[in-house]
Amino acid sequence: MGYTKIDLAEGFNLIGSQFLEVGATVKDVNDFIYDGSALLGLDDEWAYQTTMRVWTGNGYDIYGWLDGDDGTANEMPEWNNTWLLEDFSDVAAEDMDLGKGVWIVTKKAGTITVLGEVATGDTYTVYVVEGFNLIANPFPCEISVQNIKCDLDGLDAEWAYQTTMRLWTGNGYDIFGWLDSEDGTANEMPEWNNSWLLEDFSDLASAKLKVGEAIWFIAPTAGTVTFTK
Repeated sequence: MGYTKIDLAEGFNLIGSQFLEVGATVKDVNDFIYDGSALLGLDDEWAYQTTMRVWTGNGYDIYGWLDGDDGTANEMPEWNNTWLLEDFSDVAAEDMDLGKGVWIVTKKAGTITVLGEVATGDTYTVYVVEGFNLIANPFPCEISVQNIKCDLDGLDAEWAYQTTMRLWTGNGYDIFGWLDSEDGTANEMPEWNNSWLLEDFSDLASAKLKVGEAIWFIAPTAGTVTFTK
């Protein structure tokens, strides 16, 4: 077992899971946060102040956080410290697999604690679909974006990125493009083969993916992405 603490800024936070399960239970969104005391629950009008947005491929499933008093106050004590469906009909049961990314949107900065079973090994592979994918650093340690490799297409014939990664900065994105094993050689920069390049093609990306941090991964086709410690 292990745990990490993730700092949340007010507003939008792109975070993800680094743990396989809690005990013998597969993680769902209600296992994802061990201590929810730092998250805002309902306001006086029974509106969510903290929400989780899970990407479905063409939109979001949205869940709202109820703190340690919200359920009791509304005669549903079993809802205390849980994520509820957007329409308040039931407790959320969405899986929170290792390497999955989500948005947490909150009206106040705070810190959450995530715990579970640590994955063994120094690599972990995530399957991505064509288009937009929200995936996360699967390890309880910081990694370089260059430790994220894929089997997807690099530059097209016009030297435009076909596979990109978008790292949330708090008010926008840093964007990196994938160069496959031929792209660098073809452009007289063989040291760029199988690497992420800055959006303006000026240099290799040097960004780090923090513990608990997620990214948008935009793929031209379905494929795999491998993270290495």
